[in-house]
Amino acid sequence: ELGERLNFGAMFRYAPKIENVKSFVGVTALLFSKKKFNSAFVSVDIGFGIGRLEEDALGGRRRLMSFGLYGGKYFGVGEWHPLIFTGLSNINGALDTGVGISYKRIFSASTSIGLIPLTGGDAAWSFQLKLTPISNKN
Repeated sequence: ELGERLNFGAMFRYAPKIENVKSFVGVTALLFSKKKFNSAFVSVDIGFGIGRLEEDALGGRRRLMSFGLYGGKYFGVGEWHPLIFTGLSNINGALDTGVGISYKRIFSASTSIGLIPLTGGDAAWSFQLKLTPISNKN
């Protein structure tokens, strides 16, 4: 049963407010609840920066990574599902909270903002696309 509720795929994130690398590609895993109506989910995203490399303290160059751990909810039972989520990310910070739309829980587009950085006057936000077609659903 777990395999029917677990999807894997790819993600793209664009974060215009961070310095240096602004775009990331990577992998994502989604675990859905058993409920078909108003289904909860947990998501893990790991990505690598596209473009310029970041200088490290020893003068070397490395790729900037993105990481996110989220929990949220899909609403409704049709093919299109609005979604809301919150979590932690190293791009938007603590309470990275967002909204979006999903098609059959396979493709989603969302935007999020870090609520903790926002309280300090720094609006860290991003736009995400996720494609998660790999699952055991038949």
